[in-house]
Amino acid sequence: MKITVALLAGVTLLLLGCEKNNKEPEYTAYTSIAAGTRFSLAVKTDGTLWAWGQNEYGQLGDGTKADAVDPKQIGAGFVSVAAGNDITLALKLDGTLWTSGRYYMPGT
Repeated sequence: MKITVALLAGVTLLLLGCEKNNKEPEYTAYTSIAAGTRFSLAVKTDGTLWAWGQNEYGQLGDGTKADAVDPKQIGAGFVSVAAGNDITLALKLDGTLWTSGRYYMPGT
């Protein structure tokens, strides 16, 4: 398997391509990506939020605690995503901030 990653200069646009079984790679454009501890997140250019990886604390945001080997769509209308150890923070187009996973409170 061959994976191609490219970042276009001057814009936040990441293209990921995965070539399997000697077939042409398929490319997808993202506007935001993030990685937590053993999980990853991405917002496609169409505003959909995708997540995959470990989900012990519900950090994938799909309402379960089941791990996801393949990317799964979590929602739509997102512009940016960030991740911590076991937490996801995703900003929607309407300005609301969505969170999922294990929350850390300083001093506790």
